[in-house]
Amino acid sequence: MIVACHLISKEFQNEGTFSLEVYHDPEGHDEYLMLTVRQYHYTDDLLGRIERVSDLVRPFLQGESGWLLITTDFQSVGI
Repeated sequence: MIVACHLISKEFQNEGTFSLEVYHDPEGHDEYLMLTVRQYHYTDDLLGRIERVSDLVRPFLQGESGWLLITTDFQSVGI
């Protein structure tokens, strides 16, 4: 998780915020870690940048149990 947070912070430096939470699925018993990126100004390349960071993080999670979702909710910073 330290690597994921570091890489997200480095990729989106001063462009917004990110938060790490445990997501609880209201329709099931699933829960997983969700790293949410929020930006001051959303750009067309946001999802590609998130995917690039996800690709870099994936090798560090090999052999670990559970899920990590790196995503955005397209909300304003501070919501």
